[in-house]
Amino acid sequence: MQKIVKNILKLFVLNPKKLFTRQEIEENIGRRTIIRTLSLLEKEKRTDI
Repeated sequence: MQKIVKNILKLFVLNPKKLFTRQEIEENIGRRTIIRTLSLLEKEKRTDI
């Protein structure tokens, strides 16, 4: 999971001057939301064990 987050952060760091289109921003927000949800599920699984 952390690898995916690092890759997304790298994209933003590598392209600071790139202007993101509205669609790209929405896709990135969507991905972040999915990652947050998955990481929360991972934490819940750990507490169940």
